This record gives sequence, structure tokens and C-alpha cells, in this order.
Amino acid sequence: ECQDGLVVPMVEIIRDLKGGIAQNASRAVLSGGEATLHPDFLTIVARAKKMGYSEIQVITNGQKFSDARFFDAALAAGVSEVTFSVHGHTASLHDKLVGAKGAFVNVLRALKNTKKYPNLIVSLDICINKENYRYLPDIVKTFLKMGFFEFDLLAVVPFGRAWDERKKMLFDFGKAMPYLRRTLVLAKKDPRVHLWTNRLPAQYLEGNEAYIQSPDKLADEIRGRREMFENILANSTAPYCKGLRCAYCFIRALCEDASALASGSVLSTHPLPKCFPGTEQERVSLQKEEIIKKEEVRLEKFLDFWIENR
Repeated sequence: ECQDGLVVPMVEIIRDLKGGIAQNASRAVLSGGEATLHPDFLTIVARAKKMGYSEIQVITNGQKFSDARFFDAALAAGVSEVTFSVHGHTASLHDKLVGAKGAFVNVLRALKNTKKYPNLIVSLDICINKENYRYLPDIVKTFLKMGFFEFDLLAVVPFGRAWDERKKMLFDFGKAMPYLRRTLVLAKKDPRVHLWTNRLPAQYLEGNEAYIQSPDKLADEIRGRREMFENILANSTAPYCKGLRCAYCFIRALCEDASALASGSVLSTHPLPKCFPGTEQERVSLQKEEIIKKEEVRLEKFLDFWIENR
């Protein structure tokens, strides 16, 4: 099920799964929208397993997985990892953020169902927003006590409901830092805890550099917006979202560089700060002509250059 509520046709999903196998992928990640709402969800899992995927991960709100029979069927079909989206440590906070009464109770039921499968990999996604950032340490502590030790802290992005309700959802990262630091201390104290950040601006992780998201992850974000970036680079078409959202967007600098290259400017290596000791940096440049070949946009070349040099 897509972000807009539409169901992806089975033929497209099978095509994508086959494409992954052709590229030697071993992990299939089923996400959405809400993947479990797809009418052929169990069939998709079984087909992925039959194709040769050794790991099948589902990212879910947990509502369907609260049904023990559905949970058992999903694991029997081949699910090996489940990531639950949990945004609060109380029913009032979580249900308010997801907009569904009873959602927190159902997530707890789903998490209880995981205990039957000791080899199942279970993780929790926490979307940091204005409503919950003060409770980050409490959220993590609550689920640590329940025996869950893998967390991904995601920064809210200015799209969808988060943008529609931006006064309630978007926030100043600087104000959230004391709570984020206390959460990272919890991870450092317990060797069982595995914690990642996602889309969190790196400048707010000074002193906690180990938690900075790999820049290579940006490649996935941009490939997911391939058409938009191809239009920027080939046609100087401004992104549909350009404007007020940019102040809250984690790929703002990448969009700006793509637009600059498209307008004819040359992108060159960012100079390193003078405080970097003993670094002799080779400056390289990228010309627009290097990524536009016979009307085809070589997006991967742009990405590789940007991640390495910008």
C-alpha cells in the first residue's frame, strides 16, 4: 500500500523483487504506506522467499501483527525481521501522533507476539517530532524494560500529515538536543542496545559522531525521488516542494547543488575546514555534461560525486 493509499499492483511488486534478485540482493524490505494492508501481503512474502531472498523485513505500524494468527502466518511465509513504528511510551501520546485510538494497545500486543519467536529480529522506529521529542529518553527506557534493544531515531520530514500539521509537528532541533543526548547515553550504557539515527542533521551530533547516518544512505533517498532529480538536472525544473519546506528538509543542500549544476555552474569539492590537521585535499569538479549523456541523466554519477565531495 502506497503513501497515498493506493495499492501497488502485484505485477509491479513481483517485477521489483525479480529486479533485486538480478542485482544479487539478499534482503527484501516491505514498506508503504502500510505493507500489511496489501491484500496479497502473505503471497508477496512467500514469493520473495521462494525467489531466494534470505531476509525479509517488514516495516509496519503493528496493527495487523497484533492478531496472533496473522503474525504466525507472516512468519510462516518467510518474514525474518519486523520493524514497528512506535512514537510514544503512552497510549495518549502514540495514539495522538498516529491518529488512531487503540493503536498503542495493538502495538503492545504485536510486540508481545514477537516473544514466541526468539530468532526474529525486532526493531522500533521512533519518528522525532515536536510532540514527542521531550519524551525520547522515556520512550526508549519503556521499551528497554520490555526487552527490546534496537531503535532507529528518525527526524520528521516536511511532507504529508507532518507538513499539513507543521505547527504541531516540526521543531527546532537545537531545543531537542538535551533529550536526544540523554537518549544516546542510554544506548552507550547498555551494550545490548543498537541505535541508529535517520535523516538527523549531522551538526547536531557533535560529540556523538558514531551515530551520524552514513551519507551513502542518501543514495536510497534520492533514488526514491529519481524522477524529481532527473528533472532538476536535465531540465532545471524546480522541485514541487521548493519553498517553506526547505528549512526543514534533510536533503536541501543536495537539491540546491543539483539546481546549481543544472543552471550551468560547476560543482567543486567543498574546502575542508582549516581545523582538520594534516589534510591535503585534492579539489575535483563535476560538469553538467558529465551527467547528461544523450538525454539520459546519470544520476548515480551525480550522487557519487556529491557524497564524496560535497
